[in-house]
Amino acid sequence: MKPYTKQGYMYGGYVLSRKALELLTTQGLKNGSLCRMDSEGSHEIEMGKCLENLGVVAGDTRDNLRRDRFLPFTPENHLIDSRRNQSFEFFTHAYYPQGS
Repeated sequence: MKPYTKQGYMYGGYVLSRKALELLTTQGLKNGSLCRMDSEGSHEIEMGKCLENLGVVAGDTRDNLRRDRFLPFTPENHLIDSRRNQSFEFFTHAYYPQGS
């Protein structure tokens, strides 16, 4: 997702490497200048900002056919055109173009 961080942020789930998790727990969650310490803001955006501040590079989580692996809504909201609300932030701020 974009535009809140330079490299985007994950929406619908996270997979962290051991090193990323170590950085998050030993540095990020102990330093308010790197990671937000309150419960305000969108958790996806704040996690993206925090990981970016820690130098963690966001990877492409799509499969080999370039389809999303992490989907935040029920299947029908992703698969049935009449149920897909294109105004949702997931669709309007997607890092990669969304198929129809």
